[in-house]
Amino acid sequence: AWSYLLNGQLQPAYDSWAGMAELEQNYHPSQRIFYRHRLAYVLWQLDQKEEARKIFEEQRVLLRKNIESDQITNTAGEYYDLAGINAFLGNEKLALNWLEQASEEGFFDLELINIDPLFDNIRDHEQYQAMIQSRQAKWERQNRRMDTGREVVRQKLHSLEDKVPMV
Repeated sequence: AWSYLLNGQLQPAYDSWAGMAELEQNYHPSQRIFYRHRLAYVLWQLDQKEEARKIFEEQRVLLRKNIESDQITNTAGEYYDLAGINAFLGNEKLALNWLEQASEEGFFDLELINIDPLFDNIRDHEQYQAMIQSRQAKWERQNRRMDTGREVVRQKLHSLEDKVPMV
């Protein structure tokens, strides 16, 4: 469904996410219901805005319930999804607050957020851009540390290979 959406194929995206409703009936309460806001987004694009609003609201309630539940230990995804819903619906301040919370909880997938159409409405917002730049810088620092660590390991391995005769 996600690939269909990103390629502008709304009907196949809708069909895929709409089929999730049947599967959802068998979900355990601790399982994340991750697709409803995506289905709502597609319905909105298909000009079914009232149904989309209803589903967005249902998803907001479920996400908040998950956050308050003791059954889910990592709620960063819920915060991210709340941010996306609110960004799409024009609630910029709330979206940015939820996005910050998602980041604090450990969620910040730069690749996802950069292509996620739910965030299109706030991409030009100064606070959003600052948040993205901050996370990008943090990601680059982490990658440099990992590269440095890999180089140290590589050098140690070469050093050991030089000391141990090959048989």
